[in-house]
Amino acid sequence: MPLAFKPILRGIVYAVVAALILSGLIGILTNLTSLPSSEIVNNGIFSVSVFVGAVTAARMAGTKGLYYGICVGVGVVVLILIISAIMLPNPFSWQGILLKSFYALVAGALGGVIGVAIK
Repeated sequence: MPLAFKPILRGIVYAVVAALILSGLIGILTNLTSLPSSEIVNNGIFSVSVFVGAVTAARMAGTKGLYYGICVGVGVVVLILIISAIMLPNPFSWQGILLKSFYALVAGALGGVIGVAIK
């Protein structure tokens, strides 16, 4: 039985919305305090966002959480690649993309497994 597209799409949307909300909160926090912005915080926001999207997709599907979570992670990375290719004038770093892909796969897999478990 193939994977349904609707849970994956909803998971990607939830991941993007979570990333925007968390980025906004961290942006406000770094602007109002002396807290510096760092790559660790950015990677944390990205991982938590993919995790939220994967949990959502897996809960909606009810089964095959690992697959749905990984699909959400891959979908978010592809979306980032497309947006980066369109918006950024300079070529992006392949090392950074590989690192983000690793974070997305791990967070997606964990989120998918947890999403099915809490259904």
